[in-house]
Amino acid sequence: MLPNSHAKEMFRTRIQSLVYTALILAGGSALASDHAQQVGTPLSLAAIELELVYSNDFSGEDKIDREADFIVDGERTRLPDPGAEWIAEGWGGADICGGKLWVTPTSFRSCGEKVESPGQDPSHMVVWNKNRFPNDMMFEFTVNHNDSDNGLTLVFFAAEGQQGQEIFDLDLPPRNGIYRNYNKGRLKNYTVSYWSRNQKPSLVLRGEAYSNRIRKNPGANVLVTNASLTDKCNDCDYKVRILKIGGYITAEINGTVVNHVTNTDPHGGGYIGLRSMQGIDKVSYDNFK
Repeated sequence: MLPNSHAKEMFRTRIQSLVYTALILAGGSALASDHAQQVGTPLSLAAIELELVYSNDFSGEDKIDREADFIVDGERTRLPDPGAEWIAEGWGGADICGGKLWVTPTSFRSCGEKVESPGQDPSHMVVWNKNRFPNDMMFEFTVNHNDSDNGLTLVFFAAEGQQGQEIFDLDLPPRNGIYRNYNKGRLKNYTVSYWSRNQKPSLVLRGEAYSNRIRKNPGANVLVTNASLTDKCNDCDYKVRILKIGGYITAEINGTVVNHVTNTDPHGGGYIGLRSMQGIDKVSYDNFK
């Protein structure tokens, strides 16, 4: 049920004071029946009160800090620049231009055009928003894979250290975009993988649902899997919305719920990171809020 007016005001004051960046669910953790979502239908928000507290259309000049710039001899030497809005992990390209956030597995030439680097392996990439997000929230973004025909994209959320520390804590090891450092390392988080192009024949036979799923980390534990309905187009805008209320987690793509799960021992709040695997030629993000 919704909190009373005094409790709601205290909740909103706390959110504002911590500058949380998400769509805050002022309703908090309500009854399970209020938040059950049906795969194949639009996301139901009738029982949820939303307050918009952050929006980014990438039309500004957001600074991106690089994990590689504060790692020396395998150790973190500083925290991310306080003026940076995004923190990129991996050795590929990450830049904001033309009203979008562009990410590529190698360096940029200009505005998302990657530089071919003979002898250098392409990089998996993770780009984190600098802000810590609350336990109950909805966030969304638009993504385009720009004719890429290989790889996978996913999003991390509710990410923090296993002892509850910030993900950029100086005691945590570098991650470098390498997946095992996110799902089997010293972080806890959820992932929603929402777009995939499998090249191996055995994976192609298993179909899109095999790699489009919700996982809980550490441990890469699969909570639920269904087709994400993104297998028809490599150059389309997909609007991704993720709703988390306690342990109720729902993924919606272009207005259709593709995955929903109830996690009985849920993670709390944390950071959101956008991940693209090294097979993605280039990916662009827009309208993050």
